[in-house]
Amino acid sequence: MEFRTYILVFLGIYIFYLLFVVSRKKTREKFKKSSYVSYLVNVYKIDVEKLQATSLASIVTLVNSFILATGIFIAFPCFFRINKFIIAQFSKFVYIKTL
Repeated sequence: MEFRTYILVFLGIYIFYLLFVVSRKKTREKFKKSSYVSYLVNVYKIDVEKLQATSLASIVTLVNSFILATGIFIAFPCFFRINKFIIAQFSKFVYIKTL
């Protein structure tokens, strides 16, 4: 069940990135000048002119989707536990005040 949820979140984020970053030409041109590409050029000495912008954008999209899906998968259960704790403490406080 959890693995299916992770895959669905990952695919949702990946499709969102593909629709709004990779498929649009204007954002693809901005992507060439982004910090992701400049980091790859500086660290790995990648020649951006040899690579196609769509293939590089799809690789970065895949990595970003993985990072975001993993972060969401880890953060949301903790977030719900903290909310339950806060609600329990607040309800206990309200119950004591009414007595």
